[in-house]
Amino acid sequence: MSRWKKIKNKFVFENKWLKIDQVFFKLPNNKIYDYYFVRGNPVIAILGITINKDVVLVKQYRPATGKFMTDIPGGETEGGESSKQTAKREFLEETGYEITKLRKLTTFYFDSGRSDKYSTIYVGQAINKKEPLENKNEQLKRFEISYHKLLKAIKLGEITEPTLRLAILSLELSQFKEEYLNKNLK
Repeated sequence: MSRWKKIKNKFVFENKWLKIDQVFFKLPNNKIYDYYFVRGNPVIAILGITINKDVVLVKQYRPATGKFMTDIPGGETEGGESSKQTAKREFLEETGYEITKLRKLTTFYFDSGRSDKYSTIYVGQAINKKEPLENKNEQLKRFEISYHKLLKAIKLGEITEPTLRLAILSLELSQFKEEYLNKNLK
């Protein structure tokens, strides 16, 4: 196997959330092939767990699917902020909770065949519950669910959002599970 040689990059579309490029490659067999790539800022997602060991989730309407989806809070990095700064800002905005004891669980590409956009998932302790900040572009409903009930909902296929499912799998396989779920977090 060998890398493809990039020949040309052609701008197609851009808005504040994403950019689409048409990229032409010369393949190892000398054929020319074009791909369309979606590019964008990194996304940070946060698996917040309360002192009572409940998981803080958000439910919101997703126009692309036409469905209400349950997920962990998150959003894109803005203005040069670090991923941990994004995690703290997004978690507070979407849930009203502060997030502490942040630990990185994993980083993944959404669709490496079509995009260089990736997400980093953190786990942290959710503290100081207040009302979420109002966002005119997002209508979120925050709720808490026990870890056991969340696992059951995932197993039953009631929760299909991949970021949440990957966050739980990553926590299950991590060294942090006991810290957040079996010990007193105080």
